[in-house]
Amino acid sequence: PTASGTFNYTVTLTGGCGIDTEIGTITVTPNNTSTLSSAAGTNAQSKCINSAITNITYATTTATGATFSGLPAGVSGAWAANVATISGTPTVAGTFNYTVTLTGGCGAVSATGSIIVNGLPSVTLGSNLSICSGVTTGSFTYGSPTNGADQYSIAWTAAGTAAGLSNVGLTALSGGTISLTGLTATAGNYPMVLTIRNSTTGCSMNIGNTVCGTANEAGSVTLTTPTGVFNTIDFASYGNPNGACGSYTLGTCHAINSLSIVSAAALGNSTFTIAADNAIFGDPCGGTAKRLFVQAYSGMKLIVIPTSVGGTIAGSTSKCAGTNSSTLTLSGYTGSIVKWQSSTSSTFASAVTDIANTATTYTATNLSATTYYRAVVQSGSCSPANSAIASITITQPGSGTFSYASYGFCTSTTTAQAISTSNFTGVAGTFSSAAGLSIVGATGSILPSASTASATPYTVTYTIPASGGCAAYTTTTAVTIDGKGTGTISYSPSTLCTGTAGTASPVITGASGSGASTWFTSTAGLIMSASGVITPSTSTTGTYIVTYNRSSTGLCTAYNDTTTVTINASPTITSSTPGSRCGTGSVVLGGISSTGTLYWYSTLTGGTDLGSGNTFNTPSISANTTYYADAASVNGCVAGARTAVLATVFAIPTISTTTPASRCGTGTLTLGATASAGTLNWYNVSTGGTSLGTGVSFVTPSTSSTTNYFVESVANGCSSVRSTVAATIVAIPTVASTTPGSNCGAGTVTLGASS
Repeated sequence: PTASGTFNYTVTLTGGCGIDTEIGTITVTPNNTSTLSSAAGTNAQSKCINSAITNITYATTTATGATFSGLPAGVSGAWAANVATISGTPTVAGTFNYTVTLTGGCGAVSATGSIIVNGLPSVTLGSNLSICSGVTTGSFTYGSPTNGADQYSIAWTAAGTAAGLSNVGLTALSGGTISLTGLTATAGNYPMVLTIRNSTTGCSMNIGNTVCGTANEAGSVTLTTPTGVFNTIDFASYGNPNGACGSYTLGTCHAINSLSIVSAAALGNSTFTIAADNAIFGDPCGGTAKRLFVQAYSGMKLIVIPTSVGGTIAGSTSKCAGTNSSTLTLSGYTGSIVKWQSSTSSTFASAVTDIANTATTYTATNLSATTYYRAVVQSGSCSPANSAIASITITQPGSGTFSYASYGFCTSTTTAQAISTSNFTGVAGTFSSAAGLSIVGATGSILPSASTASATPYTVTYTIPASGGCAAYTTTTAVTIDGKGTGTISYSPSTLCTGTAGTASPVITGASGSGASTWFTSTAGLIMSASGVITPSTSTTGTYIVTYNRSSTGLCTAYNDTTTVTINASPTITSSTPGSRCGTGSVVLGGISSTGTLYWYSTLTGGTDLGSGNTFNTPSISANTTYYADAASVNGCVAGARTAVLATVFAIPTISTTTPASRCGTGTLTLGATASAGTLNWYNVSTGGTSLGTGVSFVTPSTSSTTNYFVESVANGCSSVRSTVAATIVAIPTVASTTPGSNCGAGTVTLGASS
């Protein structure tokens, strides 16, 4: 048959006798078919090893199954519901031509395709990249590129990113060296994920993995890196470590050989196993259950080594020359101690001696001269650093004597007197003496002018203190200080007046000196005693020089000091003028002096002047007050006594009562008033005008209308305020008209009138 389907047929015989037919059915089944139903090209794809392929599917008809051949390991085929599917993740590299053959149905039908599995590119890494803190560039090597490795990129872990390291994008891989810039100065270990790529196939492999494992005692740890080999053991402890992967910490029990034993088993291998057993590590803490924690890394790390830090040395001291011993201790350093050095130069500029000592302490013995020490420290491959310098100062036993150029000095000597001879040995000492001698402790220099004269010589002592094991030492010498004549003469005041009562004595300030005698002299006309006391009232006016004298001594010369005294004539008050006023206010007083200026006071003696001049306006006063005038000449002399001048205040009288009057019609009226004092005057105006009369009563002129009069009182020339007194005129009334009335018969009658 050439067509599929169901065919019902009939067979009819011909000829012969009768009609004979037979019927039947022929079913023709179609041939099997297979058609790619996944995306075009999926039946010829290229993948990286260990990367899942894109599923390949074929739509089939009439078949009941399918077989698959030629697929790479990790990839398989399956048929269901008329669909053949190829899927999986290839685990081997190569080119794989596959065949899908349908089973069941009619015909032999198959489909073919290819899967190319590319191997992952890789390199073999050299040692970790190690730099010193502060170095910003570096490189590491690689070798044996495989599977077309021609590109790389770098991604830092969180620690590196936090330290400021920047990831590196895809970069051409060539030459066996990868160079980095912008490296951090922060010391530490920074793992990197190094990705190696084949730019043609797009396949890549990450080299950089942290793997952790733990095991209890008697167990074992097996670690395998997905890529490369292990090149760093970040943590290893057999004992009782704690924490989680990435943050393991040592416990109280730890085998110190843990890191070296695990490193020997792991480094350079892609997998290793190590037993958690006392037989391997020893027993760091007997009787305690132990465990093994390991953290390993495969890949490349940036290791930033701390810069070498020399640290400081404690123990600098002072010793006495001879038998001595001093121990120095280094601390605060970073790195390993390479050696110690000594020198007699504080800067190590010369005479440097190496000391084969790598311990943190060094003991120096029996030194005879001051010596300086330092340690040389180196951190990894970084440049070595010198520690701070320590010193052992060697002192000599004290000895020697000293003296001054003279046995003594006068206090008039103002230049410092240094010691003239000395031969001291040992550490520097200090000079001292009894209070009164001005001496510089460091040099022994004395200043006579600042010293106190003394009849007994001063003992000067030089003391070298105990130092560096050497005993203290002292030696002395004597020096005499004589006092120069001193004293400043003055009179207070230095200008005196002939009117000054009593005497004026000299004031001698700072009088001293070894001279035994003192006396005073002056020129004629000044009445002065041998002790310098002046009597101004009997002296002649003029200016005099007074001299204060003191005799000489063996070390000091005679001394004198002078001052001037002026005697001036005193003024007198020749006249005074009292003053008065009415009521509270200022009063003008007057006065005249023989010479100089008048000054006015409120007290007979003392106080502060209220004003000056021949006239004086007092402050506002309400009662009689006595003021005092005093005369002062241009030379400062004043009158012998103040003159009293009275300021009188008269009371202003007041109107006590007033008596007004009134009358009917035109005529005179008698008004009255009384006052506190004085004479009453009557006026027809409130101010000014001429008095119309005086006395306690006043008869007005004839008046036809009400009029106000004014009265004031005058006493001691003081007038009161005028008071108003009214003279009232009352008009006399008149009847202007009348209105008569009438009535019829008995009853009332209304009359009228108006005024």
